[in-house]
Amino acid sequence: MEKVVFGLILYAIIAFVIALTANWVRSLFTKTGSIGDAPAAGRILVLWLVVMAMPYGWVEFQTARHKTEFDDIVDYAAKGKKISGDVLYTKVQHLWGGKAKLLVVTQETEEWGGTYRDLYQLVCTQDDKNRWELEEVRPINTSKGDSAGFVFPPYW
Repeated sequence: MEKVVFGLILYAIIAFVIALTANWVRSLFTKTGSIGDAPAAGRILVLWLVVMAMPYGWVEFQTARHKTEFDDIVDYAAKGKKISGDVLYTKVQHLWGGKAKLLVVTQETEEWGGTYRDLYQLVCTQDDKNRWELEEVRPINTSKGDSAGFVFPPYW
């Protein structure tokens, strides 16, 4: 969990630096008389939120567009015990040039009756016949404690 929190903090700092840079570039192309005493804090806050949200928006777009292509892969991973628990949902994080990364969230019941949500990243490749094959399963955050830690954009 510590890696995930560190990754999220690092992600927020990088997004803030990008927002500051975008605001600075904007000020370079604005007439000096137009800038005046207008505070930049509001613009920087809005830019920071937009920069933070853009990768998540891209993941949602990719998921809406390509999720059904990977249903068989997720079923194969669940039935083959490569991931544990009941699959709740899948996100398509990255899809480019015959390689895809999926985020799979599962729910596992603990011994004491509570539940825990495990996160896995499935790496898939496309074969010669344009079929997706499971290449690797990376635990991100699981109840068993094994984890690879960080994915972009950060999920936990």
